[in-house]
Amino acid sequence: MSGPIEHIVTAPGIQEFFSLMNVGVVVLAVLLFARKGIAETFKSRSQKLRSDLVETREELKKITQEIELSRKYLADIESEKKALIQKVEEEGKLLAARLVDEAKLSADRIKEDSDRAVSAEFAEMFEKLRAELLDAIISQTRNEFESENPQQKLHERLIEGFINQSAALSKETQVNNLGHPQGGNA
Repeated sequence: MSGPIEHIVTAPGIQEFFSLMNVGVVVLAVLLFARKGIAETFKSRSQKLRSDLVETREELKKITQEIELSRKYLADIESEKKALIQKVEEEGKLLAARLVDEAKLSADRIKEDSDRAVSAEFAEMFEKLRAELLDAIISQTRNEFESENPQQKLHERLIEGFINQSAALSKETQVNNLGHPQGGNA
């Protein structure tokens, strides 16, 4: 069979044409019989994609709102942190100032206590020295007067009066000098 039909069937591109025709016939048959099912499938698929898109947009809005709330919350936390840091710094400064003031007061009290102790010790030593000096003067005066005549008794009385007056004056001097440990004028 080597006739004109054989030559047409074997011509270049004819087999591809017939293959394409066969596929077209099959697709046309499928479209005619399954057209309703395919349309419904595409329609349901389109509706599903639309509903998924709407849900995705709503989720995106929710997430965006949550992100904004989180940003506001972080900003609030940051401002609270700054306020707390400033408050702690101010309280630290106040505490440091109060500690310095308390230390000054304590130092002043210690100085006052030591001044009082020195004044008291000075007064005690002054009184002791005065007493020893008076005892020595009295003893020496008695010894001198005992070796003398009867006028000596009269003289002793005068001396005792003088000593008593000196003691009173000494106490006044001591009271006046308590504020001044060296005994000088201020």
